[in-house]
Amino acid sequence: MAFKIEFTPITIDSTGAAITTATVKNVDTGEKYFEEVIRVESFEFSDEATLKEAIKSKTAGFAARVEAIEKAKELEGLTISL
Repeated sequence: MAFKIEFTPITIDSTGAAITTATVKNVDTGEKYFEEVIRVESFEFSDEATLKEAIKSKTAGFAARVEAIEKAKELEGLTISL
């Protein structure tokens, strides 16, 4: 379950927030798992290094989401009798 995160170029909006879109893909197949807008408020960063850390923090849960997607795929089409 190797995945990669691709980011669009960072833009700064009128409030000073940094915005990028993260696209999470399977490394082997290129399948897109999901896409999410990442917004870092101006008070959350003071330079490029702290902006990168803030983005890293906001994407920290992506591995768990990919794992959940893969687990759900394993259950697709399964019939459960109770």
